Amino acid sequence: MHEWIDAGEEDMSHIYTANIGNIRIEYVKNSKRTDIVAAEAVEHAKNSVSDTVSEKGIEEIAIIGAKNVGSGLVIPEEIDGFPVTAIGKKAFLGNRLLRQVTIPSSVYEIQDYAFAQCTNLKTIFILNAEIKLENGVFTDCNAITDICMGYDETDDVSALLGTLIYRLKAEHLLSDAAWGSKSWFEKWDMELLAFLRQNDEEGYTDLVLCGEEDIQYSLAEFICNKRKNKSALCLIRLMHNRMLSDETEQILKEYILTHIKGCPTDEAWQALLSEFPEDIAYFRLFAELGGVNADNLDSMLVDMGEVSTETKVFLMNYKQEKFGGADAFDMFEL
Repeated sequence: MHEWIDAGEEDMSHIYTANIGNIRIEYVKNSKRTDIVAAEAVEHAKNSVSDTVSEKGIEEIAIIGAKNVGSGLVIPEEIDGFPVTAIGKKAFLGNRLLRQVTIPSSVYEIQDYAFAQCTNLKTIFILNAEIKLENGVFTDCNAITDICMGYDETDDVSALLGTLIYRLKAEHLLSDAAWGSKSWFEKWDMELLAFLRQNDEEGYTDLVLCGEEDIQYSLAEFICNKRKNKSALCLIRLMHNRMLSDETEQILKEYILTHIKGCPTDEAWQALLSEFPEDIAYFRLFAELGGVNADNLDSMLVDMGEVSTETKVFLMNYKQEKFGGADAFDMFEL
């Protein structure tokens, strides 16, 4: 594995720039020399940034930052004819504009905290399925919904991969070469079931003792947030139910139904309302599970306020179809 120079420690003359559309990319170069030893190509990275190509190797590029980045970023496969093979340490740290990133198949390494604290980042396309992710690449990227490994379309696998950073906190499954296989789904489900069994108070003491000033959760708020997260994970898995066993499916349904509106605690309803407010598919799933009934539907509509007309109309029509009463337009007064 190459040891890339930390650009922050080098003279600024070693940092190059290139315009890719409206985006100004910053990058550094490293030389990759290949020698034939025992019929195998052995890669060797020099310990200094080189401006030229050596006779025995080619240069490769690490992206270390960019300016004028909007909501979507497509990392180029090459710049000036040289392959882009790495995203550097903290390259896009704290970029709050990013919502979608595409990383080409030429990139084999994303270094420490490259996209950490990109709080609005939702969808990540990593076209090299064998990429190496270093420490904390997506730390505090709490909005991630999909991570597509090796392809450029969202599906059941990408949705479950997207939970591993913030929700399920099982990043080791990102590096599992078997992702998408039956065994990988089973491992994901085992992580979720273990999380559901976890005491809702577990972790609160550690949170308090860490002493971070921006954490002001009471124990009650911590428990509520944890149950909402558990509920959201159950809904995500039930929505993306590929290779879900009947036994696990029943456990997830039971968890949801013990936390719907009208129960002593209603975190499953809160999770639906806060995490999927405009997604009719999730509202339909919630209703099919039994989360909507004659006793709780009116109070659910009141909770929704004006958050989303489309999903609110769905519940209004559901009420009319299942329980009778006024049509959707009459019920807008709710």
